[in-house]
Amino acid sequence: DVPVGNWYCPPCCCSVCSRNTLDETDRRNIDPSVLICTQCERRYHADCILQSGKMNPYRNPDGEWLCRDSCQQIHSGLMKILGKPVSLGAQNLRWTLLKYKKSDSFSDDPETCSKLSTSLSVMHECFEPVRELRTGRDLVDDVIFNRSSKLHRLNFRGFYTVVLENDDDLISVATLRIHGERVAEVPLVATRFRFRRLGMCRILMDELEKRLTELGVERLVLPAAPSVLNTWTDSFGFSVTNPTERLLFIGHTFLDFQGTVFCHKMLIGNDSASA
Repeated sequence: DVPVGNWYCPPCCCSVCSRNTLDETDRRNIDPSVLICTQCERRYHADCILQSGKMNPYRNPDGEWLCRDSCQQIHSGLMKILGKPVSLGAQNLRWTLLKYKKSDSFSDDPETCSKLSTSLSVMHECFEPVRELRTGRDLVDDVIFNRSSKLHRLNFRGFYTVVLENDDDLISVATLRIHGERVAEVPLVATRFRFRRLGMCRILMDELEKRLTELGVERLVLPAAPSVLNTWTDSFGFSVTNPTERLLFIGHTFLDFQGTVFCHKMLIGNDSASA
């Protein structure tokens, strides 16, 4: 049942006081403005940050605000490898983390823009188009180019794209969003048809999991289509998430698709770790 009156989902509430808005008394006495962490995208009232005494309320020179040390470490780690190909040795394969920036254009960063456009083509080759019902926009396009929105479910600014390529072709693609140290999601993973059954997806995922582990991310989640569920569980070590486990992620907004099965995999710790 829908609650009576005004109510807000957990991702829309302050991570300290668990409220979205402040009452009249609060608004007269404290700063009601909200800061959103660049990395985990948790929301915080500015005054709650000051009252906690545990978080820095100031943005960095790039205008980014990171809510805690773990988010700072993850963000810094991502920036160190962003756009830098990692040679995997076999078959001249390279693994690269990419992210589109609003300031980018084909003239400013032609290589990144070209690879992201090719990544979108790979996704379209492997998946039926997914249109957002309200806007009619191509969701995969918005994810690859990490477009933002005031609506949580359509806000993809935190997404990165991971590509596996050789000298001639872009082979496999995955979309990645890290919600702080507790969990990361990979809602879209695709391999071109002519490279399937060659272990390319495993190479991409193995390197991705290695990098996430180095960043201190505890768990990886994804929505598995029923047709490939056994592949994710039997070959890649994922487990189907039960309703109780899903509650661990109630404060996060994941990209999910109708008819898929929500799965998770522990990268650090054990199944008793909380999220």
